[in-house]
Amino acid sequence: MRHEKIIGTNRPDHLVGSVYSDDIVAKKGDDVINALGGDDSINGGGGYDTAVFSGSVTDYSFQWLSDGRLQVSGPDGVDLLTGIEALQIGTDTYGVPAGVTFTLVKGSPVPPGDVLPGGISDNGKVLSFSEFSPDFTSSKVFLWSHGQPHEIASAADHFVIAGPVSGNGRFVAYTEADLDITTTDTFVLDRKTGSLTNITQGADGISSITSFSDDGRIAALDSAATNLAPDTNGTTQDVLIYDRGHGGSFVNITNGADGGSFSPALSGDGKTVAFHSFATNLVPGESDDNGQGDIFVFDRTTGKMDNITHGGNGFSGAPVLSEHGNMVAFSSDATNLVAGETDSNGNTDIFIFNQKTGTMDNITHGANGTSLGASISDDGRYVTFASNATNLVSGEADLNGSTVDVFVYDTHTGKMANLTSGANGDSVGAAISGDGSTVELATYATNLAPGSQSGFLNTVVADLGDYWFA
Repeated sequence: MRHEKIIGTNRPDHLVGSVYSDDIVAKKGDDVINALGGDDSINGGGGYDTAVFSGSVTDYSFQWLSDGRLQVSGPDGVDLLTGIEALQIGTDTYGVPAGVTFTLVKGSPVPPGDVLPGGISDNGKVLSFSEFSPDFTSSKVFLWSHGQPHEIASAADHFVIAGPVSGNGRFVAYTEADLDITTTDTFVLDRKTGSLTNITQGADGISSITSFSDDGRIAALDSAATNLAPDTNGTTQDVLIYDRGHGGSFVNITNGADGGSFSPALSGDGKTVAFHSFATNLVPGESDDNGQGDIFVFDRTTGKMDNITHGGNGFSGAPVLSEHGNMVAFSSDATNLVAGETDSNGNTDIFIFNQKTGTMDNITHGANGTSLGASISDDGRYVTFASNATNLVSGEADLNGSTVDVFVYDTHTGKMANLTSGANGDSVGAAISGDGSTVELATYATNLAPGSQSGFLNTVVADLGDYWFA
């Protein structure tokens, strides 16, 4: 096959290839490169460089390769791009998303099945995750620290499921459950002393830890048990707070609720708890008749309970909190949470509520897909979530279409980044470290981190490093 080599100058160039497979090197300058047909290698060099393609963006597929090159496949051939900042496809121009370095996290040399993330420390150095057999009859829980796995639990006839890691990385939780998940025990491992405590031993209902305070002293659980703390609403799911510093005592902050409460999240300082609930009687004197799950915020110091989505016309759930509880991020189907804003996309969106100012923001307003699973950094600046929307990053090509991607939003600048653009499988379950340096996520993609399994969920870690918002 004939090859052409085309070399630019240190000035702005307009380089045009041939119908053959070309090797195009643009050097310095803000260059425009039209390789035409053939399977081409295009290196933009320095400057802001644009690669030109015919047709429309839907005619092409995009994939990040392990060597950092972007592979663009379509009517103009299969081209390998390096140092290209923009793609002009037909009459439309798209920014090329920056690449992110991913590391595969695994306990076994060849994991037997799905590998699911559990939690991440504030500095992103300590992670928990679970490995499951393909038939889900056996499982293991690992810690990942110093780049190495450490097994902490295993089961051959029931589940062990990784839970959160305290912000300081000292404490990690996991849950043991029978295969039908009708009974559970919740364990906390102290990595400093090596002690392992079953904090729900003897509980008469299922329970699991969903969040720690940074120092690991306080834990939040959702629980159907009636004998861990005073409980007047029977087996209705409640939110319990466990205080390791008070002899391992429990407090039921939703005792007497007339509806189930789920997914509690603690602020890093342990003073604030957020959760979603179907109860209508949690806020004294407030009528709650929207018939939806709402987001509640409880101040452990004052005992005050607030419904921050009161009157919402859709379900709101899965809240997370910043270090001091000032910022609450969550997902919601409601269309009337932001005053004066019309929300007509018909999709679940990600909202951020500022408790100090009372301001509510819909950060995925207008998205053409569903967004779920918020996570937030300690300072409240960065929010991660998963979405199959293709229009969240203005002016940037979504390199894998409606595949579910993981996004990071910067609340200071309003910028949005697609961390998994070009992934060849869905990515979900993202959690950002408290310092905003690292994101842990689960993905079916095999092209994000070398060694990823095909057909199973992989757990990978994204090192954000000098990414655009750093």
